[in-house]
Amino acid sequence: VWGKKIIPGIVLAELINSILLYEVHIDFGWNRTSLYDLLLYGNNVFRPVFAGFLAIYVVGKTPRLIELRSIVRFFVFAALIPCFVTTIIYVVLLLGAGHYTPDNFLIKGALWYTGDLMSVLIFTPVVMSFFAEPRTIWKPRVVSVGVPILAGVLMVFLMFHSFRTY
Repeated sequence: VWGKKIIPGIVLAELINSILLYEVHIDFGWNRTSLYDLLLYGNNVFRPVFAGFLAIYVVGKTPRLIELRSIVRFFVFAALIPCFVTTIIYVVLLLGAGHYTPDNFLIKGALWYTGDLMSVLIFTPVVMSFFAEPRTIWKPRVVSVGVPILAGVLMVFLMFHSFRTY
């Protein structure tokens, strides 16, 4: 999973996600200061690269993730820490750009962080079950991740739908 091709793929997916789903190019408009746009896109690139390098350093290139300790360790270093760091960067940039106010930046940052963590929880097991090595361990997990993925997608949908007007 952690080969030379996966990191650029994740980076490209982050950029496409930012453009298509979040529509940051429309939100910020091309007439705004280009520095904020560049920094936000840079943050989108930084998160998966940082998470990948932390995961490789802590868990290794072939994570088995069979024992609870290794799963928790992987989650902390591949999701909690990178998402927290990039959420702080996002909140500071969006506060500086005027999209957040001092009254609401903490709650919006917490929502952003929660959404990022849910995305990692949803897509990491799927990607790893299809591509991670050794295949003898990960291939049977293709089916076993279906129910947790469905539950995660439902939670994300309900969370974002409930905070839509916030």
